[in-house]
Amino acid sequence: MQKELEKPSGITPEIQTYIDGLVQQYESRIAAMWEQFRLAQAKKYLPQSEKFPAQGCLFNEAETLVDIGPSDDEPEMETVTYTRKRGRKPINPDLPREVIEYDLADDEKTCPCCQGQLHAVGVESSEQLDIIPKQVKVLRHERKKYACRHCENHGEGSNIITAAMPRQPLPGSIATAGTLATVAVSKYADGLPLYRIEKELARVGVELQRTTLASWMIKTAERLSPLYLAMQESLLGESVIHGDETTLQVLKEPGKTAQSQSYLWAYTSPAQSTTPVVLFDYQPGRGHTYPKAFLNGYQGTVMTDGYSAWRMLENVTHLGCWAHARRKFKDALDLSPKKGGQAKQALSYIQKLYAVEKKAKSLLPADRHAMRQQDSIPILNAFHKWLDKPPPELLPEHADGKSRYSL
Repeated sequence: MQKELEKPSGITPEIQTYIDGLVQQYESRIAAMWEQFRLAQAKKYLPQSEKFPAQGCLFNEAETLVDIGPSDDEPEMETVTYTRKRGRKPINPDLPREVIEYDLADDEKTCPCCQGQLHAVGVESSEQLDIIPKQVKVLRHERKKYACRHCENHGEGSNIITAAMPRQPLPGSIATAGTLATVAVSKYADGLPLYRIEKELARVGVELQRTTLASWMIKTAERLSPLYLAMQESLLGESVIHGDETTLQVLKEPGKTAQSQSYLWAYTSPAQSTTPVVLFDYQPGRGHTYPKAFLNGYQGTVMTDGYSAWRMLENVTHLGCWAHARRKFKDALDLSPKKGGQAKQALSYIQKLYAVEKKAKSLLPADRHAMRQQDSIPILNAFHKWLDKPPPELLPEHADGKSRYSL
């Protein structure tokens, strides 16, 4: 057997206690760094998904919930079984239909047995989806011109009167409102950069430089600024506003390098709003002044991911986003060797809340509130008690601890 190392002489119990504390501290730091390394490797090389083994339960019907009381035991994991419907999904009935008829030739409408005349007994139908590529046409505007014959013959001349055209979105431009809308949707809704839109248009015979497309988008944004302000006013009238921010790299921005990060701040009305609004506010930084200026004294409820710039807003009610909270526990679960433990327990609580929301989504606001009071509050109380009693071995710097203590 290997002989145990003898403690150096002259070390007092106090010094030994201090050394043991340092060893434990460094071991904890090393374990936390290994967790961060494994998480970084997983995010870089593994498929990205926020599902976990009981993911099917996230959208299960609320009837499957069991009554939950305050307990230190691990919540029961819900299970769900389903069968996937086979066969092709029907084509959208709202799409326009073009009927193509096929008939027998006249010489084929005789019976091969008795040579009698055949009569129609029905139609066998099937459907195909026909997608027509982008169609481009040129609108030639011909404005009628009129003059006075009497003035031409008896006066010094006749004034020419020309029929007026409707106001164009960009006077002097070859782009119609439909063209501008098509480019804007391709770029901002479908995420296509201008150079790809340029190539896409070239394939249908339209030669346009991306600089022209960029100029169109800038001028369109200027024309739409009153609409943006009106939408912002409508958004500030909502009782609840959702907010988030994300990085955005802008090339050749004055005063900033190409590698620097800017931010796109997103604001949206709640899903149940009768006047849904989604607005983006580009800003060079991530400071508190940007949401404060955009919301401009708003005193309703703001739901965010808990970032400090949002939390500094005054005179508002702050709500936290369960999707962001759940993400931290999912990261902790990914780092768990056995895919279980504290993170799995937290996710099982959250999935029960998701199940309630799934059923309440189609209800009226009053009924939705009543269901949350009845079904969600017991789950939240149990979750809160579980969070308040972390196991003694759980350290704040570890993934499980970070996700738990962040709430």
